[in-house]
Amino acid sequence: MKCQQFFFKLTTNQNFDIVIMIVILLNMTTMAMEHHDEPQQLTVVLNFINQLFIAVFALECVMKLDECHKVHVNGSMTGLFRPCFT
Repeated sequence: MKCQQFFFKLTTNQNFDIVIMIVILLNMTTMAMEHHDEPQQLTVVLNFINQLFIAVFALECVMKLDECHKVHVNGSMTGLFRPCFT
């Protein structure tokens, strides 16, 4: 139960949203770095970074789904569809 409370407080915090927005901007930057005939080493590095972004976004989604469960249990519909946009 403490884990759910932690995720709820974390994901409803504005600083969490700011961090996720920064991660999204970094993800867009790395996607913009890909180009035709890029060196193999750059491809490997960008693929590794992309895997890290996937892990961060998946963790965010799991935490927000946990938040939705808590919101649904408490009877409030606020934020119920937030993970759909993750």
